[in-house]
Amino acid sequence: MRQEVLERIKYVKTCVMARELCLLVRTNRAVLEPKDVQDVCRHISSLCKEEGCVEPSELCQKAAAAVGSRDEEKYLERKMTELCPNMTAVAGYLIGAKLLAYAGSTKRLAELPSSTIQLLGAEKALFRHITRNSLPPKYGVLHEHPMIARARKQDHGKVARLLADKISIASRVDYFKGAFIGDKLKEEIEKRFPR
Repeated sequence: MRQEVLERIKYVKTCVMARELCLLVRTNRAVLEPKDVQDVCRHISSLCKEEGCVEPSELCQKAAAAVGSRDEEKYLERKMTELCPNMTAVAGYLIGAKLLAYAGSTKRLAELPSSTIQLLGAEKALFRHITRNSLPPKYGVLHEHPMIARARKQDHGKVARLLADKISIASRVDYFKGAFIGDKLKEEIEKRFPR
């Protein structure tokens, strides 16, 4: 099965490259006219001449973009595990990366108190609360964490506060290159709010 998927990905990338070559030949016909490229162009255009046919290159480009985004996610996961293993264990690589982006750096994130970490990503709601006396935000980026999603509605704030606490500890340990304590921190969270 894995080999079939790899072959399909290779086919999609080949279709995109063939389409780009076809456009290059059409625009610069005098400069570049290899026989293989012309054959590929004829094949693609014959596929698209049927009425109501979606151009294959559009589908191929969308599929190639999806493959590329999957590669980017793997890269992000690898980098977060390498740079911030404790925070990745507690928050996950996506939430950890978003928190790092909002904070600006690992040093800045390590310096932030847990109450600020809890509200990272909820700046608009916080300023709305200050200016218009609306309800204060309970959490920012942390609302995407699975612990908050499965907690009861009235416990969302408590879970967010506990998560922010543990993420704050994890980010400090990561910044100062301490030992791996991510599993211990995650166990403490699950002990306090079991499934």
